[in-house]
Amino acid sequence: MSHIAELEATRQSLLALRAGLHRQRDEAPTPGIAHALRLADAYLFMALGYCGHNDQLFPEEGHVEVDRTPFPNLR
Repeated sequence: MSHIAELEATRQSLLALRAGLHRQRDEAPTPGIAHALRLADAYLFMALGYCGHNDQLFPEEGHVEVDRTPFPNLR
């Protein structure tokens, strides 16, 4: 397998892991757990960057849903 193919396979695997991490963060029972998962996402995003991924880290920060939760960016 070529180096580029290996990086793409790793990127796809990390994207699947990130999707699962986002589901866990959305279902976190406490803001503290949600925050810890958010930090884990930042490190996972760094690994994705090493694979050539160039998405946004926290695209949800572009908007805030009023009256949803007192701290919407902790989820």
